[in-house]
Amino acid sequence: MLRTRYLARQRRTVAVAHREIARCCRTGGLPVPSRGSVARRIASLELVAAVTARQGSRAARTLWSAGGVGPQVTGLLERVQIDHTPVDVIVVDERHRLPLGRPYLTVAIDEASRCVVGMVVTLEAPSATSVGLCLAQAAIDKRPWLERLGIDAAWPMSGKPRSLYLDDASEFKSEALRRGC
Repeated sequence: MLRTRYLARQRRTVAVAHREIARCCRTGGLPVPSRGSVARRIASLELVAAVTARQGSRAARTLWSAGGVGPQVTGLLERVQIDHTPVDVIVVDERHRLPLGRPYLTVAIDEASRCVVGMVVTLEAPSATSVGLCLAQAAIDKRPWLERLGIDAAWPMSGKPRSLYLDDASEFKSEALRRGC
């Protein structure tokens, strides 16, 4: 019933689909599901299949993975993702309060636990050096670093990643990073 009422080119809303399902259930003498039940069932549908049915394969193309489904991660530090982003802060010098620039944050995230295992903040543009520093911090014990900063917290994630998941940025394709790894 949901396939014919919701997964159709008319792109009915959840409320309209629920009303039509309720009407069919009443005429058939069946118990009427609540709107929440219909909404939960719709939310559990596979996204690519639902968009394909409602909007066509062209609309669903943006949801397809470029390389298919990647291998599943089963353990900690099995695959670590690294990327950079500019921080929404402008650093100024202490004396004249003149802007020095926006820092970049380089972060290494373990895919299995979704924990940040390493990070580096620098005013320099992303490079093989910032990636190397991030990997070095991911591999070492963070306790001395946290103590030096006066932070009383535990950050137990450390170790050598088995594989890295990187985008096509030039700093990830450098010979220096390849040798460092």
